[in-house]
Amino acid sequence: MNEEGDNIIKTTARSLDLLNAIKDSGGATVAELEAQSDLNRSTIYKHLNTMVEMGYLTTRGDEYFPGYELFHLGEFVKKRVVNYRRIKRKTDELKETLPEQVEYGLESNGLIVGYLPSTEYDSGLFRDLTEDGKKNVVDYAGSKAFMHSNALGKALLAQKSDGEIEEIIARYGLPEQAKKTVTSPDELFRDIDVIREQGYATTDEEWDNGLREVGIVVEPTEGVVLGGFNVFGPVYKIDDRRLNEELPRVLREYVAELEEDIVEDWEQSE
Repeated sequence: MNEEGDNIIKTTARSLDLLNAIKDSGGATVAELEAQSDLNRSTIYKHLNTMVEMGYLTTRGDEYFPGYELFHLGEFVKKRVVNYRRIKRKTDELKETLPEQVEYGLESNGLIVGYLPSTEYDSGLFRDLTEDGKKNVVDYAGSKAFMHSNALGKALLAQKSDGEIEEIIARYGLPEQAKKTVTSPDELFRDIDVIREQGYATTDEEWDNGLREVGIVVEPTEGVVLGGFNVFGPVYKIDDRRLNEELPRVLREYVAELEEDIVEDWEQSE
């Protein structure tokens, strides 16, 4: 690629890095962004002013925040997902059926992305669910997580070839997220073998201390994976039987119904 092309890519990447830094900080000043990056202040101003003009950032005093144009784009992307209405309806039905938290997620670039989060919740929910009274986890549509520490992430990994899984490990590693997070490739592949055999994944204090999860993919036709469901709750409410028998059984029933409905929609549209 020519030098001009490289420069265009670097400029775009820098703007996106700044945007993500502002999002992660919950708002930031130019001075704060300068301290976090290798860009000088005048360059940062140019990137920020461009994004403000385009609606991707907004300002409040000397702080910058993600702009409402991102909300518009996010809603567009969310509803562009194949069979959005079917998935949304089935997710809502599961929320009414199960006392645990229910969410629907997708894979994007080797990470799990929250597509339909469990609730409009804040960090208080996680403080109640986990053992860490100071926990400050906020989940929302579009939030990202490592696949190896999340039940749905593991279920999605099990749909991939071993080579594809190794590429994801090489890119992100296997960082320890909780006291039982799998951090060894050999151990992860042993888990993947079990998941492939049983058709669902579980985690036991791997994503967060005090939480258990069950994840299962939605695959209307062989090889066409449309994400999947993740159900989670506190250890003291999800015993071994509920984790390994009751929740997987309920999820299988709902996934089978959803897959059947999606295939029917596809056949009618042909």
